[in-house]
Amino acid sequence: MAMGLSEEERGLLIDSVSRTLERSWPVEEAVARSRDGAALRAQMGELADLGLMELGSADGPGLREATMIFEELGRASCPVPLASVYIVNSLLRETDDEAARSFQSAVGAGEAIPALVLAAFDGDRNAGRLSIVDGRVEGSAAFVEGVPPATDLVLLSSDPSGVAVVPLDRTDVRVTPTPGLGIAELHAVELSAPVSAWVPLAEAQLAKAALVMRLFSAARALGAAQRGFDLALEHAKQRQQFGHVIGEFQAIQHKLADCLGRLDGTRLTIAGAADASDRGDPNWRYFAEAAIAYAGPSLRQLILEAHHVMGAIGYAEEHELPRHFRSIHADLVRFGGAARARRALADHLLAPNPARERGASNLPSHDTDASVTAFRERIHAWLADNWTDADRAANRGRPFKDRAFHPDMSRKMGAAGWTGLDWPKEVGGQARSAGEQLAFIEEIEFAQVPTDAHMGAETIIGPAIIRHGSEEQKREFLPAFLRGERSFALHYSEPGAGSDLASLRTTARRDGDEWVISGQKIWTTGGDKSEYAFLAARTDPQAQPKHAGISMFLVPLDTPGITIRPGMFMYGRTFCETFYDEVRLPAGALLGAENGGWKVITDALAAERVMIGTTVAHLQHLFDRIIDHLRSCGASPHSPRTDPVIRDLVGLLASEIEVARQFTLRNVNLVQAGRVPIHEAAMSKVFVGELQERLGEATMDILGSAGLLSEEAPSAPIPEAEQVLRHSLMGVLGGGTSEMQRNTIALRGLKLPRYSS
Repeated sequence: MAMGLSEEERGLLIDSVSRTLERSWPVEEAVARSRDGAALRAQMGELADLGLMELGSADGPGLREATMIFEELGRASCPVPLASVYIVNSLLRETDDEAARSFQSAVGAGEAIPALVLAAFDGDRNAGRLSIVDGRVEGSAAFVEGVPPATDLVLLSSDPSGVAVVPLDRTDVRVTPTPGLGIAELHAVELSAPVSAWVPLAEAQLAKAALVMRLFSAARALGAAQRGFDLALEHAKQRQQFGHVIGEFQAIQHKLADCLGRLDGTRLTIAGAADASDRGDPNWRYFAEAAIAYAGPSLRQLILEAHHVMGAIGYAEEHELPRHFRSIHADLVRFGGAARARRALADHLLAPNPARERGASNLPSHDTDASVTAFRERIHAWLADNWTDADRAANRGRPFKDRAFHPDMSRKMGAAGWTGLDWPKEVGGQARSAGEQLAFIEEIEFAQVPTDAHMGAETIIGPAIIRHGSEEQKREFLPAFLRGERSFALHYSEPGAGSDLASLRTTARRDGDEWVISGQKIWTTGGDKSEYAFLAARTDPQAQPKHAGISMFLVPLDTPGITIRPGMFMYGRTFCETFYDEVRLPAGALLGAENGGWKVITDALAAERVMIGTTVAHLQHLFDRIIDHLRSCGASPHSPRTDPVIRDLVGLLASEIEVARQFTLRNVNLVQAGRVPIHEAAMSKVFVGELQERLGEATMDILGSAGLLSEEAPSAPIPEAEQVLRHSLMGVLGGGTSEMQRNTIALRGLKLPRYSS
């Protein structure tokens, strides 16, 4: 286990690597140098001066820092065999073999440069196989990288299991270049040569080393993708067509917004896997496979989109972008690619899981330390006593439209202190860590606790009052929220103002010490069951821009003049039209400054999108049910559990759920650090909402006709499956459509220009 560096030390290290590459590996010479052994050896010397020959050693930087270094190498198109250095140090650091220790010391001193030969551990069926017979290595291998600057081959043998070192300058070692798509050549090797060092190792250790190599390839592709994206983004801000900078066009903005999501999703999952490895979490292999499974299709699509943005300018070989296209595809197809990672995820999930019988999820926990684990266990134990199987059965016996609202359970949770987990302590909150908050969300969802009666109030309205409310409003509402009381409906949308909230027409005019509200709100989820409304109204009809004349109000829904007309969503929950007919409110109902409501709205919308963590836990719960169903099908040749198409789909969904969980963790961390995630929350909203649709559709594909059966059908394998499919549209539409979220990402996250008429 390696603890890695502090955030400050990590930043300094990566900055040093970046500046060194910028100075010693010129962009215009990168392609030519990539096949020049002397240039690569010189660059290894530059990196040795930064201490990078210690990568993988007990005292060196951890895997997290190593993946960040490989990201920088990918960005610079610098294919030095630093991955081999990491593997040599990690595998040989505890050996007693004198020759192996001498070789490792030479690597650390920069006197020897290894090229790693994975052979049977490569993951590609054509990669070859090596064996050790009487102190000689026999066999052949393909797809070996890092040969031009290398002095020695480091071979992973499966027969017997161990590591062999063979000098490259021997006549009985035949090395043949095999040029291809990548800018750095791969090589084939044929050997019948004595080893200079041999260290027997367990096959599991070699498999771990191979997985690390795969993670490095994904990190290197990430760096190349980031550079390609940066080129396309800069081009979009400068290139003009039809009298406009092309970055003003929504089609380009949405392409680039999606690309940013792919970059962040890949970076977060790689970082999560590396961090898990450094802290000794045995689940790190699952997280690594998820990162590789997601990176493959995502980064390949990203570089295609970058080329689409660049047009013919980026298609010329003299431009920088083609080298990144080549490098990304070359790195992501190596070692079995994303398909191998999806198979590994499916193998893990569909294997027997006794822990699942005790209520645990099939997916590994993100609990990062003992305190988070202890907190999860406290929640689990409390729910076992306070939300029993009988409680769940009784709630399922209620009409579906009412099941998410359970005021008694909300008050019980408030009395037990399960509220305000993310609030500051000075207002009665608990300031829990991101890991603890995620643990709470997951356990509540896994136990199927109805929380709609207070979750919006606590998670959306509470932070808005903390940030913008008067002292009187804080005294009135915050303690009630902490007790699990006071439910709220969001009164934003109108017949002429859905995603375009700046166009709302509901008015609020001042009349002495009162506000008078007139207008109509629509599409209010659960509006017939809430006690209060979080109302957006126009207080200055002449304001320019339009959003400058909006204010926010806290409205008791039993106020005279309010009429609520319930309707029914396709997924079985109520949504309401609400009419305000000259409704009079006291002056103290105004939240924040008059005409300052847009800031309150944007903060609240971000908080609502942070709540996407609840949706992620819901998707995880459904995915658990799918995995349980597939396990129950047995392993016959015709079972869906053994169907390779279904298993591939399971692996794909598992990787995407991991990305969604990482997005959730990031948002919670940002809020905890005092930041309001705007484009980050929008990114989560897009990804999770569209994943909800994909998971609903995939469930139908997996279950077939049985997926059509509802809970009224006793034979339904997953009774909520068809309802989840119907509900999936809400993930994309509710809280602002995916198209509007992409606008936010493009304008706020990427700083692309607005369209100018």
